[in-house]
Amino acid sequence: METSTDNLVNFYFIQIQLDKLRRPLLLIIVMAVTIYIAYITTITVNYSYKPQQKHNGPRGVIVTLLRSTNRSILLTINMIHSVMKFHSINSNSSYPFLIFHDQNFTSHMRQHLLSCVLKHHKTVSILFALIHFPTSILPYNMSNAKHGLGYRFMCRFWTYDVFYHPVVKDGQYDYLMRMDADSYFSDDNRQYQ
Repeated sequence: METSTDNLVNFYFIQIQLDKLRRPLLLIIVMAVTIYIAYITTITVNYSYKPQQKHNGPRGVIVTLLRSTNRSILLTINMIHSVMKFHSINSNSSYPFLIFHDQNFTSHMRQHLLSCVLKHHKTVSILFALIHFPTSILPYNMSNAKHGLGYRFMCRFWTYDVFYHPVVKDGQYDYLMRMDADSYFSDDNRQYQ
């Protein structure tokens, strides 16, 4: 008789446990169905996605990463002058320059660069964008590193970060032309056009 009582007690115990699980189980089922419906609608919406109309501006931009030093500013001025002089640019649709800089770039440096460039080229568009290299992790044993941390940040910026920077994304550019501060066009380029 004890076994039948034990079985009856176990049966009621299981039933009570199931009653306790019904509400959370029902909640889980409702959440799963909601997530599934949201997923299906998202897929449907993505298939009917139409790209936004592009603005009528240039499809490309010339980008450079500027160090906050006088030498880098002078080299950048030279680079912009060479592009404006030797690169075949229609004055009505010239490519803008996007100059990325760090927090040490002062307003005086900006004014110096702009005054030197705009003195000869009135129609050039120059945009400035601040970049951050946020990290709280320092590489282990930097003494063995061939290149410093700044060089590594620069490499990461050019291989990944530049394409996701808000200024590049908001500009809706189709392509970027990277030019270092010390690169330039020369008159020799004319013979290949």
